[in-house]
Amino acid sequence: MIASLLTLVGIIWLCVKRPTMALILNSLLFIFLTKLLSAIYVGDDQAYFSSESELEILSSPLALNIYGLSLALTFFVIFKAINFQKINCSYKDLNLEIYQWAGKFFFISLFIFIGFLFYDLFNIGLIPAFDCIERYDYLRNYANASHKFLIKYLPMISFSIGLYYVHLKSLKKFNLIHLSPILLFFVYLLLTSNRFSAFFQVLSFSVIPISIYYFHNKINPRIIIRKSIIKILFTSFLVFIFLGLLNSYVLQRDQNSKCYISSQNNQQMPNSIKNFKIDKEIFNRVKEKIVYRSLIQPLDLYLLTFHRIVAIKDWKPEQAFSIVFDIDKVFEGNRSIRYLMNINLNKERSLFLEKIHNQFGGGYPEILIELFGIWGMWPAIILFAYITGMLIRKLIYTIRDQHFFSSFLTFYIFYAFFNFYVGGMINFLIAWTFWIKVFALFLALKIEPLIISNKKSLSK
Repeated sequence: MIASLLTLVGIIWLCVKRPTMALILNSLLFIFLTKLLSAIYVGDDQAYFSSESELEILSSPLALNIYGLSLALTFFVIFKAINFQKINCSYKDLNLEIYQWAGKFFFISLFIFIGFLFYDLFNIGLIPAFDCIERYDYLRNYANASHKFLIKYLPMISFSIGLYYVHLKSLKKFNLIHLSPILLFFVYLLLTSNRFSAFFQVLSFSVIPISIYYFHNKINPRIIIRKSIIKILFTSFLVFIFLGLLNSYVLQRDQNSKCYISSQNNQQMPNSIKNFKIDKEIFNRVKEKIVYRSLIQPLDLYLLTFHRIVAIKDWKPEQAFSIVFDIDKVFEGNRSIRYLMNINLNKERSLFLEKIHNQFGGGYPEILIELFGIWGMWPAIILFAYITGMLIRKLIYTIRDQHFFSSFLTFYIFYAFFNFYVGGMINFLIAWTFWIKVFALFLALKIEPLIISNKKSLSK
């Protein structure tokens, strides 16, 4: 636990002393913070019963210190690979006509897409947040193509909005109306029963490009935070997060809610808003669920994996490689977390959780322990962290040079590594689509500077 505490202190120091850098890394820092807080909350030398796993889980100083050290090493290597101090901040606004047309096209297309989202939602005739429909049920059984596209590509859409904000800042045209797409996405995501992760993706990934713009222009984000437009954005984020959690944990999942009772008895779903009820007993149950989900359950798979491999010596790397990197199932989502659940939980429980589409938190670094062992995971941690840091560094440079297509492709590849840190997903490495993106980025990095240089010459 000492390693976790020291790493936590380092992250807090970065947020306080280097807020612009922290905002650039906000998505990764948030993941590391939740993992570290989970380790600190669980603590050393104790056992706890996991309601999700239905197992008694053992914690130990050795397990938690290795967990903390793995996160500390990851954070350190990423930060050193980026090497903020040696990045040449020479941002110059390129007021090119091609950018102006591209910006207008993107903004209009974004509103057309949002219009399709709301049209499809109301045309279906069901509002998940009002009609007791969980977000994954709506996605699987009711949603049209526009909703499925949004959920699949929400990180990329959010990052593109951030790139558009960089374009507007260079033109000095950024105002309140340009926040409307984010606010409309918040409303739509709430109506479709989303809770935290979707809202976080919208805010976190849209903030990255504008934070890089502040970094290059040496703008202190503390000054920006005081502006009313930013206060509106963050206040809206917190309000929608609260409403999303309220809808999920109180209206739909609480054992005494009308939605839950109706679903258990296969009855017609009631209107969840009309049947809203909350008291002290419900509040305490919801608080326990949120604490368990955010601070305890993410550590379950790690501790189970560590105990099985290190204490019991039951390590099966060949099996792990064959299942996680099964070429026939490469597009079936996160193979790592499914493998970790299947090997650590009893079969009946694992199958039940898979049936109800309940996926555990965690996955990193335990999937590396499964694949490479307790000693072999350290080189893998360094390699993945170094690549992640270099991608972020490339992102900083492409946004500085306003090579927006290269920035988008760089983020697209970075997002695969981000998912690795969130849930241990590593099977993206054998997906042919991932390597097509890598090849596309290589071409963009070669061709886009030539196009921009040519446009600059013609505009003189």
